[in-house]
Amino acid sequence: MNSEWILLLQKTSNPTELETTSAFKRLIGVVLFGTAIYLWLTSAALYVFSIVAALGSTTASPHVPMRWLDFFIIGITSLLFIITSSNWNRIPEMLRYFGKRLEDFVGRALVVGHALCHAIIPDHMWYARKFIGWLASFFALIFIVIAFRFAVALAPEIPRSIDTGIALSHFTSPQMFLFTLVLLVATTFSILLFRFGFSRKWRMIFAKPKCDEIKKFSAFDHDNYSKFRVVHASDLHVTASQEAGLIETGQPISDDVVRKVLTSIERDASDCDAVLMTGDITDDGSAAAWERFLTLCPSSLHGNLILIPGNHDLNLQQGAKADTRPLRRKLNWLLSVPRMKAERFSNFGRGLRQIRAMCVMTELMGDRALLVDQRTNRVVTLADYSRSHLASINAHISSTPGPQTPMSEIWSGMFPLVVKSGTHDVGMILLDSVKPASVNATNAIGAAPSDAISRCETLMAATSDTFKCFAVAVHHHLAVPKSSSLATRFKAAFLVFENAIELVEMLVKRGEPSVVLHGHRHQEYLGIVQDSDVAVVASASATVGPHGVADGSWRIVELAVSKGACRLLTPPARRNLA
Repeated sequence: MNSEWILLLQKTSNPTELETTSAFKRLIGVVLFGTAIYLWLTSAALYVFSIVAALGSTTASPHVPMRWLDFFIIGITSLLFIITSSNWNRIPEMLRYFGKRLEDFVGRALVVGHALCHAIIPDHMWYARKFIGWLASFFALIFIVIAFRFAVALAPEIPRSIDTGIALSHFTSPQMFLFTLVLLVATTFSILLFRFGFSRKWRMIFAKPKCDEIKKFSAFDHDNYSKFRVVHASDLHVTASQEAGLIETGQPISDDVVRKVLTSIERDASDCDAVLMTGDITDDGSAAAWERFLTLCPSSLHGNLILIPGNHDLNLQQGAKADTRPLRRKLNWLLSVPRMKAERFSNFGRGLRQIRAMCVMTELMGDRALLVDQRTNRVVTLADYSRSHLASINAHISSTPGPQTPMSEIWSGMFPLVVKSGTHDVGMILLDSVKPASVNATNAIGAAPSDAISRCETLMAATSDTFKCFAVAVHHHLAVPKSSSLATRFKAAFLVFENAIELVEMLVKRGEPSVVLHGHRHQEYLGIVQDSDVAVVASASATVGPHGVADGSWRIVELAVSKGACRLLTPPARRNLA
C-alpha cells in the first residue's frame, strides 16, 4: 500500500510539533484567557464612559483647568484605542469563540444534570422532572438577581457637580472597575440562562428522542422491494501494536484476533452488498493503529467497505498503566490524573487525527463517496475533495506557512457523505457525530453539526437519481431505549449524541421509512424511534465482548429497498468468531 493517501498517513506519524499539552497548562491558559477577556471588556467600557463624561463636562464647564492625571488617563485610553483598533478584525471572532466556549462549558454541566435526572427518574414520573427543572430555573434566577443587586451596591456615587478631572478619575477608579466587572459577569449569566431556556440549539440538546424495542416486524408488500444486505460491524479498537493494551481495559488485541475478525467479516460479506463499520476503528487514532488496520484488512473488503470514525479515532485518548485487574486498573486511572493530557489550543493533535481518518476513508472509498462541496455547491467525490485540500493538509502536518484552510473547516466541510456500494440501491449517508473534546474525560460525548444535518437533505436531493433510497450511519446513539433498568437508562442518557432530535426531525420530515445504524456502546439493540418510522440498529464491538477480547460480534442487516423507502426486512442476524 503505497498510494498518496497511505504515504500521507505515514507522514502524520512524525509530526513537527507535540500533539498534546498537559491538562494543567491548558486549564491555566483557559483561566488566563477568560480573565483577560473580562478585564479588557471592563477596561474598554470604563475608559469609553470616562471620555464621554469628560467631553460632556468640558462642554458644560470649559473654564475648569485640566490636571496631569487627566492627560495620563487620556493617554491610557488612546493606547487602549490603538491596541483595539489594530486587532479589530480579530476581536469579533475572539469574542464569539469565547462566548461559544463559555456557553458549552456551562452547558455541559447542565447536560450532565439533565441526563442524570432522566436516568434516575423514570418516564412515568415526568412531573418530578418538571419540578426539578422549575427548581433549577428558580435558583438560577435568584442567583442572577443577587448578582445584579451586588453590582448595584458596588456602584460609586456620582457627584452632582462634575468637571473634566472628576469625570476621568471617577470613571476609572477601582470601585467603578469592580462594579463594571460584576455587572458584566451578571449580564453574561443572564444571557446564558435565556440561551439555555429558549435557543433552538439547547432545546434540541435537551429533547432526547426515545425509542421502543422492535419485537414484531410490520407486514408490507415485499414484491415492490429489492433486498440490500450489509455487514454491520463497529468498535474494532485496533491498537497501535500487539503489545499495546486497550485504553479502557488494558487488554492487548493480537494480530491473530483482528485478522480472524476481519476474515470472518470477509466471509459473511461474500453475499452482501456492503460492509459498514460505524466508528472506533482504532483505539487511539494513531497513525500506527490505522496502518495496522489497513494491513490486516483483507483486500477483497476494500471495494465494499464503508466506514466512519468514532470518538476513539478523533478525540484525545489517554489510558492508565495497563492492568487486567479491574480494581488495580481504577487505581492506575486515579494515579494518572496529575499527568492528564489535553489538546493544545491550536488543536494540532486533533487535526492530525482528522487527517489520518480522512486518509483512510479516501483510500478505501474515495471514488465511491460523494459530497456537496460548499465552495462550489457541486457534487464531488471524496478523493477530489481531499486532493483539493492537499496543500493545507501538508501545511498542517509540517506546521509550515502555506494555504492554511483550518483542518477543522476541511473536516466539517467533508460531511455529510453518501457512499455507493453493491447494487447502488442504497446510499449510505455518513455523519460525524463526534463532539471535539479537550480532555479524555469528555471524549465520549457526541454532537453532529446542525448545518451538516441540514445539508443531508441537499445531498440526498442531489443524488436521488443515483440511489433508490438512503440509510444513515453515525457512531453515537440516536435515541434513548425505553427501559425500567436504572443502569440502562443511565448509560443511554449519556451516549445519545446531543442534538439527535434534529436528525430524527429531518428524517421524519422526508415522510419515508428510514434506518439509522450506529455503534459506540458495545451493545446490540434494535428499536424504532417513538412517533416515527425511523428504525435504529446498534451493533456491539466486533473485537471486545462481555468476556474480553475475541468475544465480540457483528450483524447481518437486511434492508427492504424501494424508491424513497428503506426498511428493515428481517431481524438482523448475529455473527461472531464462535
